[in-house]
Amino acid sequence: MSDTTDGLSSDFIRRICDEYLNATFVESFTHGMYTFIFIVALTKLFSKHNTQKFIHRNVLFLVLFVMYTLATVHLAFRWKLVRSAFVVYGPEHLYVYMALASRNTLPARATYSVTSSVNILIANGIMIWRCWTFWGHKWRMIILPVLCTIGGTIFNILYILQNLDALGTHPFQDVIGGTDWAIAYYSMTLSTTIICTTLILYPMLTTEAPSGPKTNLYTYHRVIAILIESSALYALTLILLLIYLVRDDLTAPYPQVILSSVTGIAPTLIVARVALGQARPEDPRRSVMTRGSSVYLHPARVPMQTNSFRSREPLSSSALGDKSDDTLS
Repeated sequence: MSDTTDGLSSDFIRRICDEYLNATFVESFTHGMYTFIFIVALTKLFSKHNTQKFIHRNVLFLVLFVMYTLATVHLAFRWKLVRSAFVVYGPEHLYVYMALASRNTLPARATYSVTSSVNILIANGIMIWRCWTFWGHKWRMIILPVLCTIGGTIFNILYILQNLDALGTHPFQDVIGGTDWAIAYYSMTLSTTIICTTLILYPMLTTEAPSGPKTNLYTYHRVIAILIESSALYALTLILLLIYLVRDDLTAPYPQVILSSVTGIAPTLIVARVALGQARPEDPRRSVMTRGSSVYLHPARVPMQTNSFRSREPLSSSALGDKSDDTLS
């Protein structure tokens, strides 16, 4: 056990203990926000006003429930380590540090590392599925994000093994060195998020209705806003974490635990807003364009006959509305 403190200053040990405890408090706060959003999403999902199909609603419930459960397990095992280190072995920082660095914590660390990883994998899968659905089940459109997800999963396995192997000899390697696998993993996750979001938003931003691109942009501003809000929340957390990891900052656990909750919050927030009916396309002329009317979508400044993205057949407003709902949820 003495090997874990060789060459480490008392100030460093104190900071490690304080950051671990404070990060657990932060995760508890963000998980509380997640719990509120999760309850609201379920309430609206099973509301009598929700017109989604029974199977669709149950699949959404299953996915959201699994993600919330994994996030809860992650927090529970962090608190288990905190109790063991700070209550049983504390209050001196040296003994707290030795307890956190002990190989006896390996099962707990392995559990909350795996739960967090599975949650991120599910979130990536949801984004890829949305992209695949939006592009009419064209597999070539999701090749790149799928490869990023597979590569990220491999990097994540190496990252977890690296950190678990360091217990008892050189713990907390993820914040004081050896962060290469972590950076590679979170970079691949960020790439998947950006690519999928771009593939969905680009057609919405570059196509125009008969009355002009501004009309189409206004019509779908709700769908675009929901996608941007959800993706930005997830992507910004990943970017912040990557910055901390690159700098080998001791406060890296903060964005890392926030990511644990945000990973589930992002898709849950989308489901909640879709269930509330906030993703329906809106026409700037209000009642002029009814659900039975038809519109043509074509790339801006490109003649209809050269359009390779949309067919020449008219698309009804109702079909477009259903597609945006299906893509989001």
